[in-house]
This record gives sequence, C-alpha cells and structure tokens, in this order.
Amino acid sequence: MKHLYLLTALAASLFVFEPYAVSDDGHHHHHHSSAPKKLVEISYTKENPNEPSYEWEKWEYAFRYDNEERVNELMYSYGNYYEYSSIEYTSRAIITGVGNAEDGEYHRGFYHLWNGRPLACTNVSFDGLWPGDEVKLVSDGTPMHFVYNEQGQLIKTVASDGKEVAYTWKDGNLVSIGDEGYTFEYGTEENKIGPLAYAMPLFLRSIYSFVGLDEYIILGISPKNLPTAIISGKEKKTINYTFNKEGYPVKAVSDDGMEYSFFYK
Repeated sequence: MKHLYLLTALAASLFVFEPYAVSDDGHHHHHHSSAPKKLVEISYTKENPNEPSYEWEKWEYAFRYDNEERVNELMYSYGNYYEYSSIEYTSRAIITGVGNAEDGEYHRGFYHLWNGRPLACTNVSFDGLWPGDEVKLVSDGTPMHFVYNEQGQLIKTVASDGKEVAYTWKDGNLVSIGDEGYTFEYGTEENKIGPLAYAMPLFLRSIYSFVGLDEYIILGISPKNLPTAIISGKEKKTINYTFNKEGYPVKAVSDDGMEYSFFYK
C-alpha cells in the first residue's frame, strides 16, 4: 500500500442533470439514461521512440466486481510486471491487499469505518509474497485520520505526527490537494465511471507516490465531472475524450502521446 500522505475521500453524490454524449463527429447528442455500465478494463499505449525494439508500450488496468457491484479486485500489468489489489468489505472495516511482483512485498490496509465511512486507517507491509518465502514484517505503517465536510467530502487528513493535508472541493470536484500540491481542471461531461476516472496514468502516475487506485475507490474519490487537466508547478497535462452514445468515455488522448481505450460490461 502506498504511503497515505495524500488521500481524498467520500465525495458527495454526483449532481443529477440530463446527460449527453459526444459522438465521433464531435457533436453533442442528448440521450436517455440506461442501466449503468461497469468499467472492466482500461488499456493504454504510448509511442516510445527511445526503444527501437518496439514501437509502442502497452499497459492495462483490469477490474472485477462483487455481487453488490463494488470493485473488489484490480490488476495492473505491463509486460511481465503486474500488481494485484484486493478489496474486502466488512461491516466494521475495509481491508485491502496489494501484491507487487517485482519486489515480492505484500501490503495490507485497514480502513476503520464509522457510520459507514472510513475514519482512520493503518497500513502493514510484509516481505514474502511468493510461496516458500519467509514472511516477515517490514513496516507497521503510520495511522491516518480523515476529516469530512457536511457533504461527505474529505477536507483534511491528519497523521499521527500531527501533519495535516487539506483538500479543496468546488462544484462537486476535487480541485486541489495541499498548499503546494496538485490542482485539477474538469470538463462539463458527467463522470459515469466514478473513482476509476483517476485510473488513467496521465493523472494517477503523477500522484502515485501519495495514493494508490484502490484507495481512490475506498475513499470514494468520485468527481462530478471527468478530469481534463492536472497541474503541478509549471507543468500542465491535458486529455481529450471520445464518448459513446450513452455518454461513457471510450477513448482518450493526452497531450503527451498517451492513448486510452475503455471497455465495459
């Protein structure tokens, strides 16, 4: 589990408005709502001119759901490398497990619930992911507490050493993290894929050292709209979407050459 220096939490319910889609011709089309779709995979490629052995790099995120339509398994893969995450939901806690095929470590996260919402978490790391390995404790982590506003959005995290990080929301979207952290911009399109909107490495890889995708899911980082830019210092990255007739993103292209494809069930 990644160190939880920056976490965001249970966002308020998405605003209700008449959805629309942008077709391949770029025009807006109003449409009737249908049964929600489940995003099961995001694959993405990037041209890599520095590697003459192959022209394209390819990564994949895969998602599985439980009987209550909650994400309970995630798989991130790139070539022979993969990272697996599980999410277990109980009445008192949400428990995560993350295995890394590269370093052989296994991380457990315990998110303690109060009134159905994560109030605090503790992370534990072990060595010994593979069969036959000696299992030993690497780190017992640092407890983290969460503070919410009346809309259920996280507005502050407090570490055991007293360090605080603030989160700013506007119009249903998370717009900044910390005093000197990241700021986000959003389009007008309705976000129909919840916290998985941040699975796109255009956004996630820039803040991956702070929070993992499983934590986005647990803490409900679900913006009202789809993110279209992330700004860090003087660097700004943008992304443009293509939607199907139901208003779900099916393709996205970033200004740094990343191309994303979305698959639903």
